[in-house]
Amino acid sequence: MATKMIIPKKNESEDPITRSIEKSSGKAARILNRLPFSGEKCYNDRKEPTMRETEITVQIYNELAEIDGILKAQGFEMIETYRLKDWYFSKIEDAKRVEYADLLKQSFLIRSVGDKAQLCYKNKEIDEGGIVISEEKTETEIGDLNKAIAVFQAAGLNNYCIVENESYVYQRGATSFVVQVIKDLGTFLEYEEEESMRGLSAREKLSRLIESANDLGLRLGKDYSCKKVYMLLKKNG
Repeated sequence: MATKMIIPKKNESEDPITRSIEKSSGKAARILNRLPFSGEKCYNDRKEPTMRETEITVQIYNELAEIDGILKAQGFEMIETYRLKDWYFSKIEDAKRVEYADLLKQSFLIRSVGDKAQLCYKNKEIDEGGIVISEEKTETEIGDLNKAIAVFQAAGLNNYCIVENESYVYQRGATSFVVQVIKDLGTFLEYEEEESMRGLSAREKLSRLIESANDLGLRLGKDYSCKKVYMLLKKNG
């Protein structure tokens, strides 16, 4: 069970890191205390998780300029670009030897996007075949990215992977998705469920998303549940 952070009284001595994390990452510390490091399911105890959603992630084998041309020819418009950088942490020392589902249960990430930073825990539903059926996230903002990273490293947690990506958001009407260029890995299509799919089961949503992705005319891989952090971990291992 994770140990809760104890804030010292004002008359007690404090080091600069302790003061910084209290000011910039108090919420982050509270979420860390709720992570299921002992393996128990405690997700219901977390505050304000996002709605559980279904998405697909599949590798694209076209060049970026070619992807842009194919999509724009179909009426899609690039409406946004941004950079993401994720630091994955866990108490697990040798992450490469752990199955993806078990690793993710005992991991959280710090995400940098633009000038903002977040602490995020992902609760994924994964079937017996290793396919991600749906995902629920709990996120909170962090005031100081570098100090938060330093605190978790000082606590002895393993920063087992860093994922960097350039993201390009395309939209046509109510349909939108992200083309992600992952450093040292490749290009991926991340396509989340649309509003029109809300009443469908997770399996039905997956089928719709895969069908829509295949209709884009891109050269796609066969795995629609790519686990980018795990792919990088294995590649760099």
